[in-house]
Amino acid sequence: MGLQTVRENVRITWILRKPISRATRPPSPLPGRLCGGYVIASPPSPPLLTSGMQPLRVLLPATFALSLLATPIAAQSSSAPSHKLTLEHLRKLTGVSGVEISPDGRTAVVAVSHPNYATDKTEAELFAVDVSNGTARQLTFGRRTVAAARFSPDGRTLAFLSPDSAYHAQIWLLPMHSGESRRLTSQQNGVEHFAWRPDGRAIAFASTDSTATRDGEAKFLTTFTFGAQDLFLRNRLEPQHIWLAELDSTSSRRLTSGSWSLEFVLPPGSSPSELSWSSDGRTIAFAQVPAPESGKLDSVHIALLDVATGKMRTPTSVRRFESNPVFAPSGRQIAYWYPREGRGDLGWVNEIWVVDTDGGAPRSVTHALDRNLFGAQWMPDGQSLLVTGNDHTGVGAWIQPVDGAARRLETGDLVINGAFGYDIAVAKKSGAIVFTASTPTTPSELYVMDTPTSKPRKLTDFNDWAKEVALGKYERVSWKSDAWSP
Repeated sequence: MGLQTVRENVRITWILRKPISRATRPPSPLPGRLCGGYVIASPPSPPLLTSGMQPLRVLLPATFALSLLATPIAAQSSSAPSHKLTLEHLRKLTGVSGVEISPDGRTAVVAVSHPNYATDKTEAELFAVDVSNGTARQLTFGRRTVAAARFSPDGRTLAFLSPDSAYHAQIWLLPMHSGESRRLTSQQNGVEHFAWRPDGRAIAFASTDSTATRDGEAKFLTTFTFGAQDLFLRNRLEPQHIWLAELDSTSSRRLTSGSWSLEFVLPPGSSPSELSWSSDGRTIAFAQVPAPESGKLDSVHIALLDVATGKMRTPTSVRRFESNPVFAPSGRQIAYWYPREGRGDLGWVNEIWVVDTDGGAPRSVTHALDRNLFGAQWMPDGQSLLVTGNDHTGVGAWIQPVDGAARRLETGDLVINGAFGYDIAVAKKSGAIVFTASTPTTPSELYVMDTPTSKPRKLTDFNDWAKEVALGKYERVSWKSDAWSP
């Protein structure tokens, strides 16, 4: 169902939550991702799309957006906000998303976005936030489109995606203490996503192959090959493969090739599985599909690439529904997404599985948790994972030991941003956890938990204008289904 405003073309839509397969996921913006049960307030039209980047929009939790539309009925007091909400306030709405944290846990980076009604686009820049006191400083200027910020292993350099002059996403490197950013890649078709090598001297990335050129009469042939492809596609999809860029080199080196492809999405869509390095820098884990055809995305499975030899192997015998592999700090285990009992065809319930890299039977570590999870990051101890997913009428985050029961983080009424991958990150050394979240009366801001047992601490006030606005009352509604109850 939808709620439509009448001025400024600002659209507010309620997104219903239901199990959805990876091949049919709803769109999600970068930075930050769309969440079932969230509301999106967007300017009249999105910015141009580019490889590895999608329209930036401002995310609000459903309860917050619905309260924006309600008539303020709370009792007035001298300390209560006195301004009524107008559509002019929505011009001030600031998106805070795409969170990343330095390995030592001292600095967080977020993409801060604003709707620009003059250009009919949403524009974003990167900000660094001091985790100890919340002091924020702007890192990029005039880029307007940034995404996927990632700290180097030593925390001294920030890599991120931003378009080149042809509006293809490329990897840029920014020293955190001084100096200007520089472009690392110059891929003809841009960069989809990337991962730092553990020694910090190179970056592996995904890029789409170029379509073969046709000369002479062949340029005018309109024949095409039938395949398991989306009905509305008019152009051939090319495979995505893994490349390597050394920081001290001016060129990139291809690591994989063939008719198969890395997992991909059709824009607009949720992010595909990313690359993950083993701790010794010798192996890359990734998600592979047999061909760049949308109808074969259900055949996605995890694979391991030996960077030196180019040989590939699969750590499991499964060839469907595996995705998002992440190496443990020891390099001896991989966590990944896989549906309960492998039944992606019957009501998708995503679980986190773990398998040894040298073989052995994979096993679900979140079966007892019994939640549909879309996020798994290893904690520094290598014995537990930070997992996230929908939980009743909110979003839950848990510390899930490889062996043992999960423990839910106490986040109060905060709703962590995200959906098919939540906007939350853990510091690789300190274990501090940062995330972006909203409340029914507060738009998105950045929060930190210094330890998994700490209370969340608010770090930013990018949307401090909302403190002066009187919003309507809200209530959280839940019910028990006749067929299923969480």
